[in-house]
Amino acid sequence: MPRNISSYQLIRYVVGYVFIASALMKLVVADFTVAISNYGIPYPEIAVLIVGVTELICGVLIIFNYYVKKRLYHY
Repeated sequence: MPRNISSYQLIRYVVGYVFIASALMKLVVADFTVAISNYGIPYPEIAVLIVGVTELICGVLIIFNYYVKKRLYHY
C-alpha cells in the first residue's frame, strides 16, 4: 500500500540525501583535502573531517525530522 509523501517530506529527504552524499564524498575522497588546502585554510585534514562529520550528522537529523518540524513553527 503506497504512502502519500507531502512536498515537505520530499524536500526534507532530498536535502538530507544531499548532505549525506556530500559528507561521504568529503570523508572518502582524498582530493577534498587538496582542494581545501589550495584555498589557504589552515589544517585542511582536520577542516575536511569536521565539515564532513557535521554534514553527515545534520543530514541524518534532517531525514529523521529531528527538530525540523518542532522548531519551524515555534517563535
